[in-house]
Amino acid sequence: MESANVVGYSALNDGGDQNPGIGGLFIPVNGSSTYKLTDITVSGPTADDFMVPGIEYLQMLNPNGSAVIARYTYVSEAFLKDEFEDEWEDYKGAIGWWNYDRNIATLIEGGDYAKKITAATDPDITVGTAFLGKLGGNELNFTSAGEVPNVSTSFNDDGNQNPFFLNYLPTTIDLMDVTVSGETTDDFMVPGIEYLQVLNPNGSAVVARYTYVSEAFLKDEFEDEWADYAWAIGWWNYDRNIATLIEGGDDAKKISRGDVSLAPGAAFLGKLGGNGLDFNFPAAVQ
Repeated sequence: MESANVVGYSALNDGGDQNPGIGGLFIPVNGSSTYKLTDITVSGPTADDFMVPGIEYLQMLNPNGSAVIARYTYVSEAFLKDEFEDEWEDYKGAIGWWNYDRNIATLIEGGDYAKKITAATDPDITVGTAFLGKLGGNELNFTSAGEVPNVSTSFNDDGNQNPFFLNYLPTTIDLMDVTVSGETTDDFMVPGIEYLQVLNPNGSAVVARYTYVSEAFLKDEFEDEWADYAWAIGWWNYDRNIATLIEGGDDAKKISRGDVSLAPGAAFLGKLGGNGLDFNFPAAVQ
């Protein structure tokens, strides 16, 4: 990630969904490619709303296979006031992120903070990584702070086949503003095999698949004739026979600007070959 110089806060709202992609917006002020889980705070739309730490949590998915490998939940002042009423201040030390446990209220009351995230256990989160929410759909705000990039930045699949990542910019962009490139000009997304999956934010079923046709792919597929097919460069609705469609001049599945907008937090689950692809996001400010 490259550094930028516009700093601010932004809240990613769960939109009333139970299984949204959730993550930090912006990029770290220090230009780092990672941030800490504790850099995100959680609040409800009113002072009486909160994440219920014994029920709701964020899931970290294994980037190879998508199994859940960690669950994190958030204890807020609002939750403590609801749970412990006039005695809530006795438990202020519990505010923050915890490894999920359905009995967190009991742990807090008993003074057992072993599952609370501390500086020593605070995980590093790669910028752009998404968590899969297991939420009540109560329009929680996940607030983060950092720099708004005024240059293009990238999320790399890091050699993983199933990265779960999101639009980490605090602005809505068009899918066509995102490009895909490999480490060298000979590397590319293979559009008949690799794609990004959009998950239903309530239930997580796959509702759309998108793949990318690049100049590098066209050169590999059509060699000296590749320029005849330059019109195909860009995003497509996935089809295993895209090369055949392109050769036949069939652009029915090609995506046009305006077809797919990506709000802040819009997430994808990769079905990739693990070849270190860069998903290049545009500058958030012009």
